[in-house]
Amino acid sequence: NPLAYDITDVGVNIDIVMDVIENNITLLYESAIQSHSLDLVTGNINWTIALLQAGESKIYDLYYNTTKIPINRSAYNYTNITTNAEWQEIYLNVSRNITTISDVYTYINFSNWTRLMNPKLEKYNGSHWLDITTRSDINFIDNDNNSVIDWVEWNLATLNGQKRFRIRSMIGAPINVSIVKTILNPPVRIFSNVDWLATISFENTNDFGLSTSYKFEAPTNAFDIFLDGREVNFIYPTTGTIGPYILIEDYISSQTTDEHEVTYSTEAITSHQQRFFPKIYYVDKKGEITYVETVKNYASDLVEDIEIRVFINYAEDLVLCTLDRGKSGCPRYDSDDATILDTERRIEGEYLLKIDSILGNAVDYYTISFEIPTVVSSNVKEGKRSVDGILYDFR
Repeated sequence: NPLAYDITDVGVNIDIVMDVIENNITLLYESAIQSHSLDLVTGNINWTIALLQAGESKIYDLYYNTTKIPINRSAYNYTNITTNAEWQEIYLNVSRNITTISDVYTYINFSNWTRLMNPKLEKYNGSHWLDITTRSDINFIDNDNNSVIDWVEWNLATLNGQKRFRIRSMIGAPINVSIVKTILNPPVRIFSNVDWLATISFENTNDFGLSTSYKFEAPTNAFDIFLDGREVNFIYPTTGTIGPYILIEDYISSQTTDEHEVTYSTEAITSHQQRFFPKIYYVDKKGEITYVETVKNYASDLVEDIEIRVFINYAEDLVLCTLDRGKSGCPRYDSDDATILDTERRIEGEYLLKIDSILGNAVDYYTISFEIPTVVSSNVKEGKRSVDGILYDFR
């Protein structure tokens, strides 16, 4: 109310959508339900504000449901006369004729199909079908975790009118995809990039050839990415759970296996060292020193065969154990909170810390404890000494 005086019985009339559901409207003011009236013919909702004081503002929240999005699904089989290959198709028609809505989650579930292979998602543009399978917002997934793709999902930016989609697939054995990852520069040294080779194999066991596309997920921090010797960049999806990927497209002949190679690098393994020294060194007793190595893997994949050079001038009875043991150092035998990994009687110059593997994005701790010789007493003599006229034995 911009006026300098109060107003009573203020009538409010606003337009809402025509396809609102009458019994699913809630009008709230400060979380309290307010009475209102609805005119479905004009799409108006009305209510009265009993008192609006001078300079006062009131905010109302209006919640309502609209009618469901009409969805029509149909499926059928047919045989390609030329190739004698069988096909299956599912058609999905979604429409919204009254209200334009945005960001509509859409999916097709084809888990009931059997012997389904290489499914493709196509969109009808008014005159012909367009293959949108490889679009970054299209996400094919194994919804029931049986190692078979059975679900595709995507978001419609807007829906006003009818849109048509279809899943189209040949009937046969699915393409078998296998991935083998190899580190190209073992052993891995700290502060040096890790170089990778991923070999992706596509096996077609059918009696007919087909085209396929595959989204290969490399670590998110990968760089210098090459596909079959050609430099490529990540594609970043806008929906679904898949991470940044590289698109691999191929035509695989019948009874054939094709291989593609992806090479890339990830950030270096790093190591940070803490050192703990005794506060006091005792004569005729060795001093114990402890190093704690903190090792960080910045890649999202497991890294194997790591070597860290730990510089130690001289050490005796060295023990390497798991975890961060801090000042207490390594025990001399396995315990509940530490496992002995290695022992060395004597080290001069450096100790080579060998790590079998470290998980992706993990931080591991290793403790190295060792002894050093200190002062050794020799040529000890016994006698007496006078202190303030009193003789004392000394040694």
